[in-house]
Amino acid sequence: AGVRVVRVVGMANAERESAPPLRTHAGELMFLFVLKGTLALAGPELGEHTLAADDSVAIPARAAYALRGGEGLEFLEVVLPAV
Repeated sequence: AGVRVVRVVGMANAERESAPPLRTHAGELMFLFVLKGTLALAGPELGEHTLAADDSVAIPARAAYALRGGEGLEFLEVVLPAV
């Protein structure tokens, strides 16, 4: 498994105003747990959700998603590899 803490610091104005790109992952699943701040999650199959501290979500493989968060956001990302 891959595990990391993602922290958002020093966003430029263009980053705040532009739409985040859709992406996918090839692992078995991706698990996100919000430690601080809020994280917006959107995708054609997943819908739109706003996660706050102590919220979590699992994103299945090949599901398109975009993430947006403001300065001060911290979240844990765990990706399990495909078997």
